[in-house]
Amino acid sequence: MRRSASLKVGVSEPIGWELFARGALRKGDWKIVHFSKKHGGVSVNDDGWELFNIAKDPGETEDLAAAAPEKLQELLDCWDEYVMECGVVWGQTAVASGLSQEEAPEFWKDEIDLQKSWMGAKGGECPAPCA
Repeated sequence: MRRSASLKVGVSEPIGWELFARGALRKGDWKIVHFSKKHGGVSVNDDGWELFNIAKDPGETEDLAAAAPEKLQELLDCWDEYVMECGVVWGQTAVASGLSQEEAPEFWKDEIDLQKSWMGAKGGECPAPCA
């Protein structure tokens, strides 16, 4: 007899993921996504989250962020929890403590460059550019 392994997640269990300054989180029929404007997203800063009901809109063509702000906030709260629990380097928290935009302009010019600089750092260390 062959058994197949499958991951079963409750409908209300949020699942987040991120890569190269792009992030997403799904909870039930709802999904939020974030990526920079220059890569096709709505993001200007960290306010560029899009919200989709993927049961009704599997192609993610209708951004419901403005129409359903309560649902957006619910998923954003889940995103914040995911970031904290998983130690995700995200947004303003990705900047080394004490370095302002004037002190480290290379970290502020592009969030993807910022995230990449941290990806090469070992646990508990600052990346080479801030040493």
